[in-house]
Amino acid sequence: MLLAKLESSHRFENMHPLFPEAFKFIRENKGIDLPAGRIPLQAERLIAIVESRSGKKPGEALLEAHRNYIDIQYTISGQEEIGWKDTRECIQIEQPYDPEKDVEFYGDRPSFWLPMQTDLFVVFFPEDAHAPFVAESHIRKFIIKIAIE
Repeated sequence: MLLAKLESSHRFENMHPLFPEAFKFIRENKGIDLPAGRIPLQAERLIAIVESRSGKKPGEALLEAHRNYIDIQYTISGQEEIGWKDTRECIQIEQPYDPEKDVEFYGDRPSFWLPMQTDLFVVFFPEDAHAPFVAESHIRKFIIKIAIE
């Protein structure tokens, strides 16, 4: 997991060949009112998802993890907390891995919570189970899906 300010994103662009395009999308579109939905940037290799939804209570948010994609999450508006736990410590499988959706859900409690602000982004790798959308208000965010291979 990686948490940083968007203005520092250039420091991490060499971690994956698609990171530069992912961060460029966030920088260029964070102030634009894009409709909610999926935006393929490079077919299934790089996908931007615009999410707009009401927040959940901490007990309602399940930890999720992905095997084939890295997530970059950036909160556009609202104050969100995201739970985190290493997948190797997750033992309560709520929903087994679905290869079509590339997601597995866990009922474990997060090890800690990340308070997200609009100038921060977080990168979740396959070992990072995360429980997003925990908020008392409406959340609008980008989720950038980056194929590992």
